[in-house]
Amino acid sequence: MYLVAIINTLNANNITAASINLCTDQYLYLIANKNQITSLSYMSKDKNISFISDKILDIKLNNGRAEEIIRQDPDIIFAGLGSSIATVSLLQKLNYKVVNISDAKNFKQIKEQVYLIAKLLHREKKGLELVNKIDNEIKKFFNYSKRKENKKVIIISPNGYVTGEDTLVGGILKEIGYTNVTSNLNISSYGRISLEQILYSDPEVVIIEDSYSDSVSLSQEFLNHSVIKYIVKKGEVLNLNKKLMNCSGPYSTKIIKELIK
Repeated sequence: MYLVAIINTLNANNITAASINLCTDQYLYLIANKNQITSLSYMSKDKNISFISDKILDIKLNNGRAEEIIRQDPDIIFAGLGSSIATVSLLQKLNYKVVNISDAKNFKQIKEQVYLIAKLLHREKKGLELVNKIDNEIKKFFNYSKRKENKKVIIISPNGYVTGEDTLVGGILKEIGYTNVTSNLNISSYGRISLEQILYSDPEVVIIEDSYSDSVSLSQEFLNHSVIKYIVKKGEVLNLNKKLMNCSGPYSTKIIKELIK
């Protein structure tokens, strides 16, 4: 009812929107007319994590602060996981219309989010085009994929964080035929495991998720441990575009394409 009220009260001829989250940046860029966008988050220009970093040179950026958004006075603010709770709370107290977009766990949810954002922006035709494109790419990529005969796979991030089956990437791997080692470790979405657990799980396929592999940090040192080097050397390594691991969205069909190579 709340979202219906938003749609009914906005002026259909001049809807403007800002985004304070990388994932909603990319949704907004793909769905909105450029003149509808008052600003996107500064993360959208980071080439390590953003698919649109080289396409937004003439779009204003924000640092996720309430005062910036208030000056722009958009009709809608799109937020998501990682958006400042303080910013969202203040904007809501000032009666700004804030729409939180969660991290989609499957393509059904991605398409629902496309439809929602398109409807809020009165860009239903664009939303339908985008959903049709997603459906066509899913069908095309899965038609060319071969079952992987339950090969054991692990997706490892800095500090020992792993990705489970109840995620977009995890679901795609399962659909292709992989068995995620996290299914035996009581990890459904995201969790942290030890080097001993990684070694004991004996994965046959390894996916390293590190958006900032060119940088140096203590958390990234985990990926340089001899255990990680051992399982990488022993098994098969799948390389995913690091931008694909940060957000679920229309670009996520590329995950299927990369995993079936």
